[in-house]
Amino acid sequence: KYDFILAAGDDTTDQEMLEIGLSTKNFYSVSVNKGDSCAKFHIENPGLFRKLLLQLTEFK
Repeated sequence: KYDFILAAGDDTTDQEMLEIGLSTKNFYSVSVNKGDSCAKFHIENPGLFRKLLLQLTEFK
């Protein structure tokens, strides 16, 4: 068991991975650049995703 799982993708080939997050506890899926995705969350571009990752590393 994991406390936190983050999966991100920006292509249709990533959708299967992102779908797992719909039924998995503590799994957070992020679609980057793509609005029509099954991901739980969407982010506009890779730069913003990088900022998110940096913020997560500072979280305690």
